[in-house]
Order: sequence, then structure tokens, then C-alpha cells
Amino acid sequence: MHSDNGDEEVVKPRVSIRSSGGRDGKIGFTGFTPEEIEKVQGTAHGYSWMRIKDGIPEFIPSYKSLPAPADALDMMPFWSPAGRDVPVQLELFNFGRFEGHSPSIIIQHLCGYNFTPGNYCMNAGLLESYGFECLRSRRDNDGKYWELWLLLGFWAARGGLKEILPADYHKESKETLEQVIGFLCRTVSFGSLEVVVQRAAMMPD
Repeated sequence: MHSDNGDEEVVKPRVSIRSSGGRDGKIGFTGFTPEEIEKVQGTAHGYSWMRIKDGIPEFIPSYKSLPAPADALDMMPFWSPAGRDVPVQLELFNFGRFEGHSPSIIIQHLCGYNFTPGNYCMNAGLLESYGFECLRSRRDNDGKYWELWLLLGFWAARGGLKEILPADYHKESKETLEQVIGFLCRTVSFGSLEVVVQRAAMMPD
């Protein structure tokens, strides 16, 4: 970089070594952004490699990035299409009201008997837009695995699912839960849906 008077202006590197120790094995940097600090912490956990070139940090992942559920074509579930309508059971079990609780919803067997790569991508995209997270197990010796779609609670709902929740959804009445289940049954194709309402939890002491 040159100044107006023609003299070359030295640009100070944004990231530089602030201090280093000889025998104590310490070194300190300055100039990282908050996002870069998180990436530096990732290098300490073995998630990436880092170098600093001309004062700018560069990061390269040390592992291959996991594909999005809808992009992992070789990990899609395999179901034989039946081409028939399957009745839906809205009343999962006999339960009381849920005031003060937040039920979780777990969906399995996305697309069920109507599986095609296109249907899976569409339904996976819907669940992601509703706030669900895709959880997959490691493959077994036979190459099969389990896939669960989890909504931790109504508070995690997004998009169209959040829009249908009443303002007092935190009360989580039976009517609200039935409304959520009905919405999911109408908009998403899946094999089974579970509602988790009872948990054993660790206490602070």
C-alpha cells in the first residue's frame, strides 16, 4: 500500500503473535475475530488445521463435512413402496393434560412405504423447516442404521409448525398436542411418530 506522498505504507498484520514463552510452552495471539476464536478452539480439538498468511488466519477442516440428511443419497432408508393409503392414529395413548411440561416428538421411517429419493428430500426439508433435527446411528455390521427426527419441545418449533401454535402453547394441553400431531400427519409422510412426556432427570445435588 502507498500513501499520497509516494512513500510505501506498511500495513500491520491483523493477526500477530503478542507474546511467547521459551520454557513454559505458551504463545499468545491477537487480532482474531470471535468467529475465528471458535475455529482456533476447534483446532485444539482436532477439527481443523490453521495457518496465518499475511496476518489473515486460514482454516481447513481435518474431517470431511457431514452431508445434510437430504443430500446423503447413499444413507437414505430403504422401504418398499406399497402405493396404498395407511390410516393415521391420532390418539397415541390415554394421557392427561400437559400443563408445565414440554413433550418431545420423535419421527421415524421418513416417507414410510412411499419412499423415493425425491419424497425423502422434500419431507426432510419440511421437518428441518419445522425445527426438527436429524439423528442417525452408526451403521451396524449389516450396513443398516437408525434415523430419528427429533423436536425437543414446542419451544423449538419453527416455520409453519410454529405458526399454528396458540399464544399460550407453553401450557401444552392435550388439544395443542393433537393440533401439532394432526399438522405433521397432514404435511409430512412418515412411518411412526412418538410423543415423549415422561422423563427421568438428574438433580443438581
